Parts: sequence; C-alpha cells; structure tokens
Amino acid sequence: MATLLAGALSGAFVACGGDPIYTYQGQRFDPANGCLERPTALDVVEGPTEPRECPAICLVRTPANGPRTAYIAFTCPPYPPEFDATGTDPLCAPALVAGARRDGCVPEGGPPDAAAEASAPDANVPDANVPDANVPDANVPDANVADGNRE
Repeated sequence: MATLLAGALSGAFVACGGDPIYTYQGQRFDPANGCLERPTALDVVEGPTEPRECPAICLVRTPANGPRTAYIAFTCPPYPPEFDATGTDPLCAPALVAGARRDGCVPEGGPPDAAAEASAPDANVPDANVPDANVPDANVPDANVADGNRE
C-alpha cells in the first residue's frame, strides 16, 4: 500500500509487469473561444517509458451520449485507448493551432485588471499619509523606544 501511495504521489509508478503507469493529461479545446482549458486527467495509461513531452497531438473522444470533444496533449504515446489520435477530426486543426500558441482560455469575466487593483486602496495596508495608532510614526517620539534617539 505504501509503495502504491508513493508511486501515485510521484505521478508514475511501475506495474507488476514492469511498465510505468501514469496519468495521461490533456487540455480540452474550447471551439467557441479557440483556446485550451487547464490541463486535466484524460486516463491512466501504462507504457514502456515514463511520460515524456512530445509535439502537440489532438485526441478526440466521442462518447455514446454526448458531443465529441478535442483535447491537446503534449505527452508521448501510448495514448488513452478511448481517444482517436489520428488527427483527422475537423476539431483538430483549430485545436492544434491553439496548442501551438499554448493559448489558454481566459477565466469567465476576464483576467483581473492589474491597473485597477493597483490604484484601489487596500483596507489591509496602512496609508503612509494617515496616522494610525497601531503603526509607529518615525517622526513622532515613541515612549517605548529604548535607544534614546528621539527627535
């Protein structure tokens, strides 16, 4: 059990037959926005080597009761068996373009506006121009200063 747990934590472990077993990851292609979502586990695979990075591959899954979904993966074979790895699906061409750009989808509502955040006051940071009873002022003598350097 401890060996299994240690192997799972490292991302790959060796099966009884000797081949490493690991989680095969991919990024779902969002055709409406032409971008890739965050990486997700597609399947657990067993292969002759531990996972290595390879050129982008388009993997398409067509479930019996839902729409087909394209994923871009950067991991070498073996590929998950329930996915079509031929690259012939019409979703693959735009998915591979997004993969080549490493174009991740922006979260709903857009990314945070750094300029607006930087100019907005933060309630947790004392303002240097406003006296605060909890923050000693360098220009005001403090009765608790033991070094005797008072102005």
